[in-house]
Amino acid sequence: MYLIKPKVEIPDGARVVLPISLEQTLHTGDALRALLNFYKKYNPVVLLADTLHRFNHDHATARAKGDHFIASNADILGDFTLIRWDQWISKYPDEIEETKQLLTSQCLPGSLLYEKCQLTAEKCHTRSNLENSLSYQIEEYAVLLVMAREFDYLVYPRAATEGMSVIYKLFADIPKPVYVNANTINIPLEHYQVNKLKPLPLSLRLLLDQIESVFASGEISAENKLKLVARIEDLVSVFNLAPVK
Repeated sequence: MYLIKPKVEIPDGARVVLPISLEQTLHTGDALRALLNFYKKYNPVVLLADTLHRFNHDHATARAKGDHFIASNADILGDFTLIRWDQWISKYPDEIEETKQLLTSQCLPGSLLYEKCQLTAEKCHTRSNLENSLSYQIEEYAVLLVMAREFDYLVYPRAATEGMSVIYKLFADIPKPVYVNANTINIPLEHYQVNKLKPLPLSLRLLLDQIESVFASGEISAENKLKLVARIEDLVSVFNLAPVK
């Protein structure tokens, strides 16, 4: 079964978007169902990034993959508002194109943005060349920087990529939705049932209360919350605490 353990609490009434990637395994089957059901109370918009993949394939192939995704997940998507990538681009063509030009001017060899986008491409094991991957990311991030016109929070099942994280830092003055790592975890049902009966030690419960207060606070910037998440993940790595698969 899949558990959703978000890093940020979203207030009632917030405008939420859930971008869907065709290459994200957590955006399929039971994982997708768990994610959408968890955020259903916000009446979120599902943004299918299908033709964004035209940088890896041709436009027709990417569109066909989107068609297949919708047909395969019709029972899961039925209660949600779904917008496809081309529809979103067509809503804000000038703003997105202007933002793409801004990002392209900042994504030059040797720059921090270029370095992080290159690292993202390497970690994603992209099948396309670096130029195509950079174009893919530039459009993805340009769309992000335009999203604040309609959304307050962006929910994804994993932590932001290096490229996405640096966008939040370099363009902090541009309004953008708060990035929410939904932290989708796959655990065996029997493991969940057994551990649910075992309460955490008092010290850990108090610590979790404090961490939840930090993430729920509106006085702490999204950037600093992301820094805290990164620091926690670093500690997990240092002490060899492997997450449950």
